[in-house]
Amino acid sequence: LLAQQVAPDTILVMPNNKQKQAQYQDLLMRTFYLTNAKAKDAVNLIRTMLDSKKVYVDEKVNAIVVREEPAKLQLTEKLLFAIDRREPEVELDVEVLEVNRTKSMKYGINFAKQLGFGIRPNGSTGGISTAPTLFTLQQLTALTPQSYLFTLPASMLTDFFKQQSDAKTLASPKLRVLNNKAAAINVGDKQPILLSTTNVLPGQAATGAIPTTSTVTSIEFKDVGVKLTVEPSINALDEIAMKLKIEVTRLGDQVILQASPEIKQFKFGTRSAETFLMMRDDETVVLGGLIQGEDRKNRSTVPLLGDIPYLGELFSATTVDRVETEVVLTITPRIVRSLTTPPIADQAFWSGTDQNYATTQLFPPQARTVSQNNRSNGASVTPNGASTDSRVAGEGGTAVLSPVMKPTSPNGTAIPSTGLTSAPRDAGNASSSDLVARGPALVSFTPSEVSATVGQEVRVDLSTAAIESLTEAMLTVAYDPKQMEFRRVGPGAAAISAHALDGQVMLTVRRQGSGTGETVLATLFFQAKTKGDATVTMEAAPSDGGPPLC
Repeated sequence: LLAQQVAPDTILVMPNNKQKQAQYQDLLMRTFYLTNAKAKDAVNLIRTMLDSKKVYVDEKVNAIVVREEPAKLQLTEKLLFAIDRREPEVELDVEVLEVNRTKSMKYGINFAKQLGFGIRPNGSTGGISTAPTLFTLQQLTALTPQSYLFTLPASMLTDFFKQQSDAKTLASPKLRVLNNKAAAINVGDKQPILLSTTNVLPGQAATGAIPTTSTVTSIEFKDVGVKLTVEPSINALDEIAMKLKIEVTRLGDQVILQASPEIKQFKFGTRSAETFLMMRDDETVVLGGLIQGEDRKNRSTVPLLGDIPYLGELFSATTVDRVETEVVLTITPRIVRSLTTPPIADQAFWSGTDQNYATTQLFPPQARTVSQNNRSNGASVTPNGASTDSRVAGEGGTAVLSPVMKPTSPNGTAIPSTGLTSAPRDAGNASSSDLVARGPALVSFTPSEVSATVGQEVRVDLSTAAIESLTEAMLTVAYDPKQMEFRRVGPGAAAISAHALDGQVMLTVRRQGSGTGETVLATLFFQAKTKGDATVTMEAAPSDGGPPLC
């Protein structure tokens, strides 16, 4: 049944079904303005998780309007707060180097290679040419011995030349890009290219029309230089998955495409690489090996004489050119803004049952009891579950912990854990009524001192010297929230449930399986916020109604 108070002295009792709920349930309308998340994407989350049907998206102001019962609106607010996070941003330092290694060598003897004869009119100047020369009849009759010209191979040159050059072309741009967004760099020139389109109109025998040809010439520009495209993806560990593509285009020599009429065009050399990298913040990656080599050898010789073995080198001239070009890329990402996750308390919260949405549990958990036989094992436990033997440990210190019972909140409802590294405990080692240790367990922080830069994430291991003495325990880890920020709990040899408050992390530690000796129970991750010395302390969970854990 469902009861609804309609007046100070009147209560309306009705069947608890969808028809009556739709008739008498009060609905509230609220507008949620989003800062970073897209409203059109967030609305799918609301409809999927909360089964809300009366939802409107206003893309102009990036807002969502919801008409629902109050419990659903509270859950909607929690969901939107968890996903409305600022996009991470990264700055990329890029260096593109083009290294040219050119070696040239000339050696041998160059002989004159031309023999010629010519006639020129009296009074004219110039040498022998293959072009036709015009003569008048008077000039022909006035030819003298000075009118005849001869070209003889009477010269010889010796080549002994060697050249080696190393050149570097450096481009060092910087760019800043958001998470999962593509950024492009283009360093170079635009080279004009002539494009010709020829249309041929066929002739017609009936009309006597002959075939005609029309050519249309246009100019197109091609990019020459370095093209770089990057697309980073930043995760919660400040690791960067980067999709990278580089293309280097070099202008080559001119080639003859057509002899008559002569058409020349440049040729282009292209080198490209595409890869996917996983990088850390401030880590430099070098991409090299994009090598293009070209070897040329020309030999000029005197016919017949140059073909004689060994002796022919005296009548030959050789030119050797070796050109090698390599492109080297270095890229260094530096995270400007990391992915900020909400507090753990806002990542896990009760949401009711499959039919009824709520922000609290439907039934409070039953309090655990400890039998008298278990207490006789030497573990002293107070009725409210707090340890009777605990002391505060400073940075790098230790705390002697006795087993404790799991507390609940004053109203009997436990707050859910984050479930980050939760795992079921071994039923063979402990039951719900037998969760006590066989003796005190020594727990400590490892290492005792850590150095980090502002914004860097550090890890601290929670270790025990005798895991065989531990079945279940509750710890309170305290820190200065102005200097540090708790991020998450990493897995270890124990099952860990965590609940974070401002400056405190409540941990429930349960042993899994069997083991002996030094063991890492879990790993705590913190992020440095300001400069200075920060201290992390550890003690047994408080006995006077501390923050509840499950």
